[in-house]
Amino acid sequence: MNTPATQRSPVPLAVCGWDEEAREALLALEATGAFAGCAVGDRSGSALVRARRETALPCFQHVSEMVRGAEYEAILFADAEALASGAVVAAARGAHLLVLADRVGGEALASVAAAASANHVPLSLLQPALRDAGVAALPEMIGPGGASYLDVTVEAPWDASHLLRIAVGHVSRLMETEDMLVRASAWAEPHRAYQVDAADGERAASLRVRHAPSPLLRIVAEGTAGVAELMLRDGIPEVRFTSPGGEDLRYRADDVDHWALEAARAADPDQRDDRLRAECQGAFLDAIERAVATGEVQTSACCRRPALHLVEGPAGVRQEQGGRALRPRTGALRLVVS
Repeated sequence: MNTPATQRSPVPLAVCGWDEEAREALLALEATGAFAGCAVGDRSGSALVRARRETALPCFQHVSEMVRGAEYEAILFADAEALASGAVVAAARGAHLLVLADRVGGEALASVAAAASANHVPLSLLQPALRDAGVAALPEMIGPGGASYLDVTVEAPWDASHLLRIAVGHVSRLMETEDMLVRASAWAEPHRAYQVDAADGERAASLRVRHAPSPLLRIVAEGTAGVAELMLRDGIPEVRFTSPGGEDLRYRADDVDHWALEAARAADPDQRDDRLRAECQGAFLDAIERAVATGEVQTSACCRRPALHLVEGPAGVRQEQGGRALRPRTGALRLVVS
């Protein structure tokens, strides 16, 4: 008799970085029955004391030692520095990579996606903030092909760069973001607000994030099936849908368990692999970061990395007519970036 997926032996899961959110992630992942914590690594001694008390798992202060030597089949990166140094090693060991995506920048997301693809291992981006009530219904409301127009506002008493990653996560789940031209600006230092506009001639997105006293999420998405709007203020999620024919539907969305939904997706073999989304989301976020830094328009082309191409210079031994070998050129090379 076939064993149901929920009754299979759980996969040993190591955790890099320990705090309250990492603890919530581990508990949610273990609750699916697909994962079982096996080790925790953190450079902070006090964090390891808490991890040991809360999990009773083996703890490592040398995180790289845990990544190289611990027995695990999946690994959760809750620390950006640990991700930068450990993702390649863990992927080479064949581990399922899980990342708290709100904590890492665009370049790091693109790098971990590349490591997962090179080693043919699954990559799951965990972003519980994207599971706010009503959000899950938006893709079906706007129809196939994703949004052609998107307006996202995120406000909360959190770091603005964290809010920006949440906003970009919403965009990447609702709209194709490859090859868009991105304009972005930021206010104050450290940044307390971002304004982003992106377009490619067929799609357009506008993002606004701001450090504010009260949480607010507003998403307006237009697609082939109509226009959907989600407003989440003071914990009350209200959804409105307007069809091309004039149908107007309004309702209050049910509350959801953010972590339970994200963990269930990470445990599902048919849903857990976010390699492509991580690459595109990372490229879009990286374009925003570059646009803010330079004040110039940037492209979010995620599949065309700059590369050096030899257009002049030695290319092995050449032959003249008649077959006599010529000595390779030893002059200066000419390289171009494309």
